[in-house]
Amino acid sequence: MTIRSVLASYSWSCPTNGTVIRVCYQDSAGNIRQTIYDEKLGWYTDPCGIIASRDLNYGLATTGWASGDEERVYFIGVDNKIAERRFSRSKNGWYDGELTGKFTAAHYSQLAAISYEANGTWCIRVYYQDKDNMIHELCRNGEEAWFEGYIFPASAIQGSSIACSHIIGGTCSYFLYYQKLDSTFVEYISHNSTKWRVGDFYSQLLYDPGAYITCSSYSKEGKNHHRVFTIDRDNKLCVTKFDGSSWAQTSQLTDALPRTTAAATAITDHIPKVRVYLQIAGGQIAEWGTNDGTTYSLMKNPLPIG
Repeated sequence: MTIRSVLASYSWSCPTNGTVIRVCYQDSAGNIRQTIYDEKLGWYTDPCGIIASRDLNYGLATTGWASGDEERVYFIGVDNKIAERRFSRSKNGWYDGELTGKFTAAHYSQLAAISYEANGTWCIRVYYQDKDNMIHELCRNGEEAWFEGYIFPASAIQGSSIACSHIIGGTCSYFLYYQKLDSTFVEYISHNSTKWRVGDFYSQLLYDPGAYITCSSYSKEGKNHHRVFTIDRDNKLCVTKFDGSSWAQTSQLTDALPRTTAAATAITDHIPKVRVYLQIAGGQIAEWGTNDGTTYSLMKNPLPIG
């Protein structure tokens, strides 16, 4: 795989395989691939092979639902158009999705994506940066056409990483993070599809322009919990946690490859388990994580890649 390959991940649980995790990455030839974990088989490379091919180190995001029967991968395609690749269990392999070619991003744009069910309809949200460095939201509800949603008012630094998560419970809550022009990170929050507002997330650490941010969120005992992971100026993987009432100070966890990307996912049926993926050595993906929401350790290094 490429050094500093963009990473993307999501997870689910099902009766047949238990916890399943997908981690997307780009190999040295520009091919987008997956490495997979399930509780029965452990880690293995995706038998479906190449998802798509593109220039190296472009934005990448993934999401899915229906216990993996539906998956989506997003990347920056030809002429800086956002591209969508779909996997449906009922069809044979990966194929182009309806979003492909409809919206133009900055060539340096990163991406983020979430999917969720609302009133029996599966909804997808994709986030990207335009050439004016504004962060945009793209929306699809069920089989309706894609449309542009919110444009976030705080200008992003060129090439900002973008992270998003959601919690579906008594309310539907959405959280978005990116880096502003002053290199600090901003949080936006929306509850039940209300207008986005600025949240209280703050990290006391210093970050270089283009520093990476990723996040995971879950509900426990009726309270929202967040884990926001960043790569700071000291090239450390860091975590900032929110446990229902307020944000804690950011803590450094481990050394990271300079300028590495990262991807995080909550293990939904085993809360408060969270996993985060990054490069701590060139050409390898390492898994860090927590089983209790507080104590972090190296879980596996390296993950198998094609």
